[in-house]
Amino acid sequence: MALSYTVCYTAGNNNALHEKPHQSCLPVPFFVAGMALSYTADNQLNAFMKENERRQAEGMPIQLILDSGLWRYSRHPNYFGCVAAAQCLLSCPS
Repeated sequence: MALSYTVCYTAGNNNALHEKPHQSCLPVPFFVAGMALSYTADNQLNAFMKENERRQAEGMPIQLILDSGLWRYSRHPNYFGCVAAAQCLLSCPS
């Protein structure tokens, strides 16, 4: 996350923008990656909740913790994706 902030902040430097106009597009891939991460994590959580509803309806025990997919690495990968995307938006040159 610090890398995305550093790269996006550097791209947002107005002096560098006048010298190299293509740098204004630098935050775009980080924004897209952050949104994709958030979207994927939300879909995985939604599938987990539906599976638990199905298991409960069939009388099977429910899973308490989602520990597969992106959720294996972090407890809130959806928030991480949103924060990464927001940092890139906030660092875009005006």
